[in-house]
Amino acid sequence: MRWVPSSSHPRNGAGVLALLSLPGVSLGRASSGKRGACQTAAVGTTARLAHHGSVLLEVILALALFVTAAAIVTSGMNASTESLERQRLNTHAANLAATALAEVQLGIRSPALAGEQPFLTPFEKWTAETVITPTETETGAASGLLRVEVIIRHQESPLVRRLTQVIRVDPNRSALPAAF
Repeated sequence: MRWVPSSSHPRNGAGVLALLSLPGVSLGRASSGKRGACQTAAVGTTARLAHHGSVLLEVILALALFVTAAAIVTSGMNASTESLERQRLNTHAANLAATALAEVQLGIRSPALAGEQPFLTPFEKWTAETVITPTETETGAASGLLRVEVIIRHQESPLVRRLTQVIRVDPNRSALPAAF
């Protein structure tokens, strides 16, 4: 920025303040020709500070947008990880329920065992409960079929999986202990 005297102005010594090589700054005009070097420097410093302030504001806004985007991506990844763990536990519980029901059908697991029975290692965090309900015909007579419901629970998460099937249990089979 520099002070350029103008001879076309009606008053002697009047001039125009020319702002050179500062983008976005309009051309200023002095009110009198007696502007000192200190005043000219102050106007230039103000323009530079305004320019630096706008750059600082842009950097702060960019940083805020980056932090917001990072928070959104992180929360999405956490939700995905939790969903994956839930699906893994549900699949594992369904497999254990099918296994326990097959053990009842084969006579390996006694349907008479009451309450929750823990699985052996490596499934010690899981328990199985078998609920047996006899079925009847329309006349009220025993049908010879049993409604077997296997309830699988995980001890560390609030997961409960139920599998029910109507089966015919052979009374001549002896049940082996659940520790297979």
